[in-house]
Amino acid sequence: MDRSLFPLPQLPASIIETLQAWRDQTPDRLALTVLREGEAVERQASYAELHDEVTRVATALHEQLPAGARVLLLLPTGLEFVSAFYGCLMAGMVAIPAHHPQQARKLAQWQKLQAIVDSSGASFVIAPDKSLPLLQQMQAEQGLFTGCRLSDYATLLEAGARPDPARPLPLPLPRAEDLAFLQYTSGSTGTPKGVMITHGNIINNQQVIAQLMGHHRDTRVVSWLPLYHDMGLSAVLQMGSVGSSLVLMSPVAFVQKPLRWLQAISQYRATTSGGPNFAYQLAAQALQSEEAQGLDLRSWDLAFCGAEPIQRATVEDFLGASAAHGFAPGAFFPCYGMAEATVQVTGVNKGEGIHYLEVSNTALARGRIEAPAPGAPEADRKSLVSCGGTRLGHELLVVDDTGRPVADAHQVGEIWVRGGSVGAGYFGLPDLSEQTFGARPAAASAAEGGYLRTGDLGAVIDGRLYITGRVKDLLIIRGRNIYPQDVEDCVQDAVPELKRGAGAAVSVLIDKEEKLVVVQEIGRSQRRSLQLDETLRAMVQAIGEDFGLTPHQVVLVEPATIEKTSSGKIARALCRKAWLQGQLRIVASWTEGLGETAGKASGEAEAAPGAEVTGAALSLPRQVEQIIAGVVAELLKTPPSRVPLDRAWVEMGFDSVNALQLALKVGQATGIEFEATVLWDCANIAELAQHLAGLKGAAEALASRSGAAVPIPATSATSAPASSAAAPEALAHSLHSLSDAEAEALLLKELER
Repeated sequence: MDRSLFPLPQLPASIIETLQAWRDQTPDRLALTVLREGEAVERQASYAELHDEVTRVATALHEQLPAGARVLLLLPTGLEFVSAFYGCLMAGMVAIPAHHPQQARKLAQWQKLQAIVDSSGASFVIAPDKSLPLLQQMQAEQGLFTGCRLSDYATLLEAGARPDPARPLPLPLPRAEDLAFLQYTSGSTGTPKGVMITHGNIINNQQVIAQLMGHHRDTRVVSWLPLYHDMGLSAVLQMGSVGSSLVLMSPVAFVQKPLRWLQAISQYRATTSGGPNFAYQLAAQALQSEEAQGLDLRSWDLAFCGAEPIQRATVEDFLGASAAHGFAPGAFFPCYGMAEATVQVTGVNKGEGIHYLEVSNTALARGRIEAPAPGAPEADRKSLVSCGGTRLGHELLVVDDTGRPVADAHQVGEIWVRGGSVGAGYFGLPDLSEQTFGARPAAASAAEGGYLRTGDLGAVIDGRLYITGRVKDLLIIRGRNIYPQDVEDCVQDAVPELKRGAGAAVSVLIDKEEKLVVVQEIGRSQRRSLQLDETLRAMVQAIGEDFGLTPHQVVLVEPATIEKTSSGKIARALCRKAWLQGQLRIVASWTEGLGETAGKASGEAEAAPGAEVTGAALSLPRQVEQIIAGVVAELLKTPPSRVPLDRAWVEMGFDSVNALQLALKVGQATGIEFEATVLWDCANIAELAQHLAGLKGAAEALASRSGAAVPIPATSATSAPASSAAAPEALAHSLHSLSDAEAEALLLKELER
């Protein structure tokens, strides 16, 4: 163990010890900076100020709850989350970071949160001040959070005792084996699984990260990742363990304007920052703008990338765009990890940069890592990105489908992990915990320690880990794990007439990004009785509402044409192959950027394009409608006359990411200030316009646009099918991170891994 990373002579049992040591040794050093909308400073805290606020939260919790109580944190990115999280740990409680639903009217989102409460047995909820009335309403009217005490952060902080050196607080330090927090991920049936992370897991993983990334007290980190996601939370934990300085912006701020991320790195001279693959694609695009001129990225000497498959094309786009701003290619840092191992498992050596392995797709299909044959076509070539190796005695084991170690390093198998960062299992799920965290190679003794089954396929060659895919059909889109059966159930629930068990959700690589494609059989009688365009729109809308994603394509196919296995299960890999090769027998489809190809709904006809009217001739809500419609038309790359005012956002192709970009552009175009998440509380353009027009100062903001000509879009009764956002800007956990998002609505929906 490397004790030199921490400000103590001995290895600490918990991160609370290191946080206190940094308070004692460097009380005035800046610990945390929080940016408002990713730009102006909103809050700052020194190590002394942070510790004081953490202590106040801890004492309030200690007085109200028994040791080990589970506390749900529904707080946005900021000092409040950081203090509440550390306060739980200091008080001997178990923190549960979670995503606060952004769509207040969507009961399903709150029910998913209730599933976490039920799973964890949480008895206390800390929420933002402005959200407490909504939670109380949900508790009273919907029966949610029953048995939970609800508190806003400000009230909890006020109840806590202010630190007094003359009167030590009765808060015993946590032990290494004590449970610190639960990191929730989704199960295959949507059932949440809470990974149990101990204080010892945190200390071990923070050492792994610090060693791999070369972190120390002078490290400066900028992060936009959602704090309820393990990758985002890691930055908060690294600050408290090695004493680094952390600059936070919200996922919403990043997704609305990705350049803000790079501007913060430049302004604060960050040495470490990163995110999933999609973040670098957004960054590469942002660097092409005129606003990027003058950015200085020379300080950024570690750009970590993980949480979803790393695409070589994305990496090369980013390196090409960032070179003029001083970013060194060797600073790119591919890594691999998961919530079940706290967060990070492997990483390349700092400064090593990217190592590609050129392999044959044909060989990969046979489970082998082999170089392409000389003269092999491009379709048979694939670049695998090395995710580096392990630290601190962590072990990687590659096993075949019988559970035996692979015969040679070039055989693909499931990756198993063992080491001090691996969590204690899933909370309240002993059988699943033993199955996932207690894996043993065939013929191993029962006394031998178990491994964590990652569910990832890959190989370890020359000490480098290469990920090739997943054991199961799990989809990874914008860093977020999505179970295909959940998507299939979602669309079949949305349109009950569709045949159950006759659909397939798969992912395909489109423009350097993994995209969702859903294929669904439709019966002959259904083909006659269903309105195909309405069916497709309902499927798209359901996916948007349940997953915060816009699919690339939703396809209705002839009956009995989706391949199944010998046991009657959907053969998703074969369905994906048929889609890629154009072999599906398509009845109708909805495609991102094109809309439905099932034909127009009855009575639809395009409005005359280009019709204009001056803003002064319109009512205030109507003026706002026209401005919003113009922004939508720009984002969807479609004529304003084709923008329907009463069609749901998801039907038009807006998901939790590009909807946030829409909110930013609407605010800029109207001059009306509003929260981005308001958009999801309004069903469509008409509702959003009505809401914005009623806000204080709206009339004054619109007055500055007096006389400006704005295009008149059609209502849905006279419009053609709306286009969907196919622009690259629509990337970001997702996400989570995203995240889900996020957007805390955003990414974490997008980044749940």
